[in-house]
Amino acid sequence: MGLPPVYIGFSSINSQRSEKTLAIAVKALPRAGQRGIILVDKKTLAEQCLSHLVDDEGG
Repeated sequence: MGLPPVYIGFSSINSQRSEKTLAIAVKALPRAGQRGIILVDKKTLAEQCLSHLVDDEGG
């Protein structure tokens, strides 16, 4: 089963670079050998920002 996932929270981030910050966090997880749970505010970071970054295959 492995280590517990890492929590990353962006609940109310308000930045013009929020999508880039999210992409950096998502790409860092596999590089660190980690899984993650990411919490975002839908008003700030649309679900579409994640869709091209998430590996649905689980690896």
